[in-house]
Amino acid sequence: MDAFLTKQGVITDKESRWRLIEALSRDLTEAAEKLARNAGGDYSPDKYAERFPPWEGPDVKPTTDHTISGLAQAWFDAAIARGVRQRGAKRFRSVVLQFKDDIGHDDLRRVTPAVVQRWGNDRSAAGKDSKTINDTDFAALRAVFAWGKRAGWLDTNPAEGARIEGRGKTRVRERHFSDAEAAALLRSALATTGTRREDPKTTAAKRWVPWLCAYSGARVMEMIQVRKQDVREDAGGWVIRLTPEAGGIKTDEFRDVPVHQHLIELGFLDFVKGSQPGHLFCSVGKDGTVVGSSEGIYSRIRKAVREVVTDPNVQPNHAWRYTFKTRGVEAGIEEIKLDAICGHAALTQGRRYSGVTLKARMEAMAKFPRYEVDPSGTSTQSEIVSSSSSTIY
Repeated sequence: MDAFLTKQGVITDKESRWRLIEALSRDLTEAAEKLARNAGGDYSPDKYAERFPPWEGPDVKPTTDHTISGLAQAWFDAAIARGVRQRGAKRFRSVVLQFKDDIGHDDLRRVTPAVVQRWGNDRSAAGKDSKTINDTDFAALRAVFAWGKRAGWLDTNPAEGARIEGRGKTRVRERHFSDAEAAALLRSALATTGTRREDPKTTAAKRWVPWLCAYSGARVMEMIQVRKQDVREDAGGWVIRLTPEAGGIKTDEFRDVPVHQHLIELGFLDFVKGSQPGHLFCSVGKDGTVVGSSEGIYSRIRKAVREVVTDPNVQPNHAWRYTFKTRGVEAGIEEIKLDAICGHAALTQGRRYSGVTLKARMEAMAKFPRYEVDPSGTSTQSEIVSSSSSTIY
């Protein structure tokens, strides 16, 4: 009975609760007799039920302090204030607001562990894989509700034990781009031409970011945020510094990525030298950050990739990280050096204490095979050739 009242938004005092229990005991007897009549084939209207007036639940209008959306926004503001990357904070807030929309109300007081688990079950039944639900959906709710508990919004965390059992998403292909896909994407990037209405930085991003990711394994957003001053000559070669000073970095740590010789031959350094000071591919907005601009560029690059590689089973932007690692391993480059270039965490504690110098990374990049791409589009396959090859395209 208590669970039913809670679901209906009814709060009783001690006296009213006992009166309801006494009335319920009488009505349960009548209900049992009705079920017995039904079992005997009698489905005539229930005269006893007609004595009750139609149920009209209370008009529940939660205060701002007890709304799911209010908590989501308060958490978001606090997260940004303590330095959480805006893109990640937006993603978590979006999950919480989606949860609110799906359960059909905004009352934080009515969110129970059963409600959270049922929401996850419904998403699983709709085809969402268990790994995404556990690692993204439930993780977002758990983090926001945990903050809400500490901040006094909640007494308990209703998402604490939520989990979907089962295997993760079925994988039907490799995570990296195939040779043909990589060739098609890089050829498309080479052919990029701007329009009168397109921001030149957007055109430059579509032209250069795929190539930069292909030769670094960097996250697309990291390359979008690169500034002119981040490209420098050091230790006998050219380097791109990926730094939180330019924009959000997942690890919150800078790293120096050697510039592959093929990128130099393609004219990347000439492009940098001819660019205005500041960010190469995005712009600072009115809020003083590049978040809005960089996310817009990210979406445009993703769309451009999807026009070339239509397979939904490969991630259009993130696949470059897998592609770089795969090709590097095939070329015999030590994985610890590839991890240092990509910004991947070391697999063991011992490796965490083993720094990879810039010189070592440059030597590794010199061994990385270039992408042999025919800009005319006549080639249907990309070939991995020796880095010492004199062929540019």
